[in-house]
Amino acid sequence: MARKISGLRRKIKATASATTHTAETTRVKTGETWFIDLIALRNQTRANSDVIVSVQNHGYDHVIGQSLNLSDNVWTTIDRETRLFEGEYLKFAWADVVSGDVLDMHITGHKHYREEK
Repeated sequence: MARKISGLRRKIKATASATTHTAETTRVKTGETWFIDLIALRNQTRANSDVIVSVQNHGYDHVIGQSLNLSDNVWTTIDRETRLFEGEYLKFAWADVVSGDVLDMHITGHKHYREEK
């Protein structure tokens, strides 16, 4: 089967609650592979928050990057070439946030997928 390539841009926006400080991308679909080049992070409402980014695969966390002491409403980036295979997804675990904080996460790269016939 032929493979196709397309651009990949995902924006994840979450609001922290009293019990949840994580956000996730959608799972990579069957037949797709995501190649992630850049991850951008921002806490719109609070300074000095931290975030750990990991690949989730069948219950296993593989940490690929972290940003510490993020400034209020300023973007920071993690330059990391990462592949996500079928069923995997990215998880963003935030620390030092409070209920109501608005969290932004962007990923940029490209995806390969099998052509449907």
